Amino acid sequence: MGTLIVNMLGANATPTLAMFSALNSAGTQIDALKAAAASVLDPERKQVFDAALALAKTSASARHRLVHRIWGYSEALPNALLLIENEHRSKHLLKTKTEFELFTQGRPSGSTDWPRDKILVYTEADLIQIIAEMDALYEIFYNLSFLVAGGYPEPQRLLDYLRAELRLS
Repeated sequence: MGTLIVNMLGANATPTLAMFSALNSAGTQIDALKAAAASVLDPERKQVFDAALALAKTSASARHRLVHRIWGYSEALPNALLLIENEHRSKHLLKTKTEFELFTQGRPSGSTDWPRDKILVYTEADLIQIIAEMDALYEIFYNLSFLVAGGYPEPQRLLDYLRAELRLS
């Protein structure tokens, strides 16, 4: 995305990228990209840009789950990886601490099982699909950066390719 904004604005790359990188949230970075796109892209390129961002937003939720959750496994599901939200991990750790304190005092303790309804299960096929989607998204943004930079030898061909990839009419 940083490359995209530098190519879009065509400015001295160092300060442009520094300003973009200083934006702390992905949402703010996307807002900056949208503002830049609105000011420099023609309607046809802006449509492709907007479609690419919409696809990125969809893909971001899968990426977010993989990056910002706690990974685990279960012997009961040997061909899967498990994910649980940090919030439930914190609750589990607190419950485990309480149960341990009761145990050390010789008092009966309960179960410290994870809340099964809050666990996401990923198979190898699920992860391969997510990686393929992220690779396709990277390819779209890579090509989009050439389109918005200008000077590409066959811009209409690249625009047509991106429109097809994004399923735009």
